[in-house]
Amino acid sequence: MIRFIACAALAAASCSYKFDDTPPELPLVGSEPDMSAFPRLNNAPVVAEHYVLGYDDKWWWMMEETPRTLHSIRLPDQSKSESFAVPDDQEDLIFLTAIVLVPRTQDPDKPITMTFRAVGAAAPDATFSLPAGPATIGTANWDSIFYYWPMRAGITEFIVAHRNGSYTRHIPIPDGVDPTQPIPPQFNGSGSLLITRDANDNLIAHSTISENDTPIGKRPPGIAFDGDDRTLITVGMDGVRRVPTNGQPETVLDARAASGSGWLFFNDEVWYLLGEQLWAVKRDGSGQPHLIKDGGFSRVISWAPDGTIVYSTVPDNTYIWGASDAWLGNWNFMQRGFFAGFSTDGKRVRWIEHAALSSETGDLLTAAIPTDLMNPAPTTPTRLARNVQEVDDLGDGRLIATDDRAVLGTWNRIIAIDEQAKAAQWVATDAAGYHFIPGSQTDLLVDMVSGAIVDDGFNGFDVRRVPIPAKLPPAQTP
Repeated sequence: MIRFIACAALAAASCSYKFDDTPPELPLVGSEPDMSAFPRLNNAPVVAEHYVLGYDDKWWWMMEETPRTLHSIRLPDQSKSESFAVPDDQEDLIFLTAIVLVPRTQDPDKPITMTFRAVGAAAPDATFSLPAGPATIGTANWDSIFYYWPMRAGITEFIVAHRNGSYTRHIPIPDGVDPTQPIPPQFNGSGSLLITRDANDNLIAHSTISENDTPIGKRPPGIAFDGDDRTLITVGMDGVRRVPTNGQPETVLDARAASGSGWLFFNDEVWYLLGEQLWAVKRDGSGQPHLIKDGGFSRVISWAPDGTIVYSTVPDNTYIWGASDAWLGNWNFMQRGFFAGFSTDGKRVRWIEHAALSSETGDLLTAAIPTDLMNPAPTTPTRLARNVQEVDDLGDGRLIATDDRAVLGTWNRIIAIDEQAKAAQWVATDAAGYHFIPGSQTDLLVDMVSGAIVDDGFNGFDVRRVPIPAKLPPAQTP
């Protein structure tokens, strides 16, 4: 088997590769699949793809095909499809539930028409006359409401509208903000509120169902809506606070100055940094702040199944693509990698190591988690595959991964790895990526290296629906 060995660069620089005839880490069981035997979904080379929620509230797979065609198929049954040619005079924006069309050429002195169209629908469901752009657009609540901010000098207001046409309002550009460089407004989850920030960090909560506005004072950049959808949690130099958006008194959760970056929600708490310490406090104000970790880390990456934090000691801009080290307690299991997935029983961790490369690929490693994380015994990881770019848990004890992916080409493949059986199974060849299908436990969508050169010299790809091989019975494992 010819393999590429990725170079150990730490930045996005030029890279050289060498060929290697050594066998794979795990024996590949079965025959290399004939990819032409699997259904091809696309009609022309694909340059981008998305999951979108169609007019029928079903998931559709949208493929941007050349030339300027949006080809969508309903999944998992593939019972419906559509091929929508984007008009030459229009630009398309792909949202979660809509194709939005705007004119490619716009006269700044004339309004434009912006059209919403649900995938699979016979006709557009909404059309709006709006000031000419360029503009920034944001949506909420499954694209049922949006704001439209024209980024042009002299603009004094932006627009908030419901997609069904039930309500529209105009909101002044916040004081001191250059309309050509907007501070993006922030919706709550339901879209019933929109928060704007002026040049002095004063916030206003704007209703999107009435003309009501509520000033909520000067606030730090670190804000997010709590679970009730109407209360802000703020983190910054004025501490950690719970701030209602209806003018009611706020609650100080922790008065100490906190870092406004790197904080997060975990269960019913907000986690935040005080200097080099990680603290947490109940978001509803029912408890006192408590210490999570006393220094020795930079950021939280994830959590182990038992709630133990997986943390990094380096900032996310240390290596290319945000690669980092990773620790559980005092156990440093990853050096410069990605991912940190745990086995179903919580006894092992898998990760992609030495992946700080322009190719975003590295060794897929696995190791047993030490029983004592404060005084971990030396652990030697096992390499499962090389030049892996992505990996996921199939939920049946196996992993699925892209393999031989250091350089894009027909040698790229997808394999299913049975760590316990110490074997791997073919899934796809000539394959650079995969996507799970909502509602299907048996098939994947696979991006195949087609070699077709399309716009701007980009390599187009084909999409085929490929079955996941059944797990090997114990008697058949090597």
